[in-house]
Amino acid sequence: MPEGSRICPNCRKLNGADEERCFHCGQAFPGRIRGGVTQVVGSVLGTEFPATKFFLALCFVVFALCVIDNRGMPPLFSRPVGEDAQRWGMAMWRWGLLITGFLDLQPWRLLSAMFVHVGILHLVLNMMSFVDLGRMTEMRVGPSRGAVIFIVSGVLGFLTSELWYGPGVPTGGASGGIFGLGGALIGSLYARRDSTYKDVLLRMVVYAVVFALMAPVNTSAHVGGFVVGAALGYALEKQKQPRRADRLFAVAGALLIALSVASVVLSRKFAAEAL
Repeated sequence: MPEGSRICPNCRKLNGADEERCFHCGQAFPGRIRGGVTQVVGSVLGTEFPATKFFLALCFVVFALCVIDNRGMPPLFSRPVGEDAQRWGMAMWRWGLLITGFLDLQPWRLLSAMFVHVGILHLVLNMMSFVDLGRMTEMRVGPSRGAVIFIVSGVLGFLTSELWYGPGVPTGGASGGIFGLGGALIGSLYARRDSTYKDVLLRMVVYAVVFALMAPVNTSAHVGGFVVGAALGYALEKQKQPRRADRLFAVAGALLIALSVASVVLSRKFAAEAL
């Protein structure tokens, strides 16, 4: 590599050391603090698809913690929601409010529930589709926007679930956010008048059918997440100066990642106190 050069984190092309923006794609280079954080994250998660890798790892970690609490592997198919799932973030609804099985109002479970899966098949199906759609979305919009789409779609998908099913229904899993990622791809491609959005739509239909045939599903969370994701993808594609929002999305993405971990910790902490 020539002395004094730097590689753009967005397009991976070579630039001069003194450049403030990438000569090729126009992406602003991060400052020292942001660049240092990016370097640390990149060294841990790699430079490709860091958001997808992080959320994938979090789902597996939470599943492992549930297994430890359950003192044994769960069955292949989804099981009734037990205390282990509730301890680590599963959401439950009663009287129109988000609560735990201990009747304590804990709104952060709208987020933590995205990382709780109640059976091996539930986890495997969700993670296979998440890797597929998460990587496609990150390639198109970048890791920060991808993280925002995934989390916002998943949370609003759970709110849709409450409105649809009413009180007394436990819910969890990443599928609302996954359908949000697919919706974002479709919305983005549709905004560009790219006919390949039909291919992604067909893929989403296949996922929906497979999920419905293989395990119980939260259809309202899927639909809610998909609609939110499609709206976000369309809006992001229609931005006139998207590079100006890069820093905002970088902060939002990092904050949502931190809140994701915090939501799981809070769920476990307050469940332990209730017990």
